[in-house]
Amino acid sequence: MVKGGFMNDDVHDDNYLPRILTNILDQVPDPYFIKDLDSMYIYANLPTAKLAGLRTPNDFLHRTEYELCSRLTENADVVKEWQLQDKQVSSSKKGLSMLEVHPEAVSYPYIVKKMPFYDNNNQCVGVVTYAKTRLC
Repeated sequence: MVKGGFMNDDVHDDNYLPRILTNILDQVPDPYFIKDLDSMYIYANLPTAKLAGLRTPNDFLHRTEYELCSRLTENADVVKEWQLQDKQVSSSKKGLSMLEVHPEAVSYPYIVKKMPFYDNNNQCVGVVTYAKTRLC
C-alpha cells in the first residue's frame, strides 16, 4: 500500500480526504496526521511513523493511540490527554499549540499544532495535527 514511501489511493478511502491534500502531506518533511472524531487515525505521513518509531504510516490507519505499539504511546495518561485535546479542538473549532517533551520516547522536544478538520459541508470531522520537529 505504500509506494516509494508515499501512501496510495487504496489507503485513503474516506470521502473527506481529498487526494490533493494527502499528496501534499505525503511530501512534507514534518509529521502530519489526521484523526476522526473518535480519535482514529485516518491519515499519517512517513515522518509521523518515524517520530513514533513505527515502520510505515499504514501502521496508524484505523487505530487509536491505545492500539499502537510505540514508545510514544506507552503512557496511557499522555494518550488520554492527547484525546482530550482532540475533543477540545473538534468541539471548540479552535486550534491548540503546545510543546511536547517525551524523553522516554523522543530525544528532542517538538511543537505540536492541532486544528479542526472540515469536510466539504463545512462540518468538523476530525483533527489535523502537525509536529514541528526541526528548527530549519
